[in-house]
Amino acid sequence: MFITLIPWVLLIILSVVLFYSWSQLSDKERDAISIIQNENIDIINDVGEIMVLPSDEIPQIATLKDADIIKVKSQPFFINAKIGDKLIVYSVARKVILYSPELNKIVEVANLDGAIGN
Repeated sequence: MFITLIPWVLLIILSVVLFYSWSQLSDKERDAISIIQNENIDIINDVGEIMVLPSDEIPQIATLKDADIIKVKSQPFFINAKIGDKLIVYSVARKVILYSPELNKIVEVANLDGAIGN
């Protein structure tokens, strides 16, 4: 019986730790997280209007900065990348998308296995 209680006890402990961590964030930090989440939702909605996206996962999204562009320009996937472009990664679907919010265009799409550095 004790063995069957262990997962429940761990779940309760994890819930308490997560709640405590969230409660320690300042209002500014919570607002910043909400803004980023809303921006990511807008990006996914914009891209979803011009191509079919996986609907069963939430992608990771990164914004290309000046230093990023310098590092990746030698890779074919990033040849047309510009500062401010979004890299959208669907790890389960193994898909990576380079999107330009400025142009509202998809710059490049590739299979994750062969897109970046492979």
